[in-house]
Amino acid sequence: MADTVTISKGLEGVVAAKTRLSDVQGDIGRLIYCGYDIDELAGKASYEEVVHLLHHNHLPSHKELTELRSTLVGFRDLPKGVVDTICTLPRTTPPMHALRTAVSVLGCFDTTAEDDSQHAQRRKALRLISQIPV
Repeated sequence: MADTVTISKGLEGVVAAKTRLSDVQGDIGRLIYCGYDIDELAGKASYEEVVHLLHHNHLPSHKELTELRSTLVGFRDLPKGVVDTICTLPRTTPPMHALRTAVSVLGCFDTTAEDDSQHAQRRKALRLISQIPV
């Protein structure tokens, strides 16, 4: 006898992955990042502080925040080829399409794209965080 398969409408009840990063409790309007209710973070923690929280599971010390900000500033400049590509897009290009294209082109300028080490992945994440507008 064949097993029966239950198909959910949309993604209701579907677990895509387990994560320590966030907990979405939509039925009661709560969003939690690394144990912090979003209401505790909104308006009190900077963007960089939340980046650190999501990467390290704790809010940064003053020294950690200073180091992170310095790292992000160092990664901020876009390669000329990315800027040139963005400039060639039609003015009617939807912003999310332009962003998707820019991120794809950024990957072409990563000389360590094939490095899958955890250190390299963290560096790539911080570079993208720095180069993608908030």
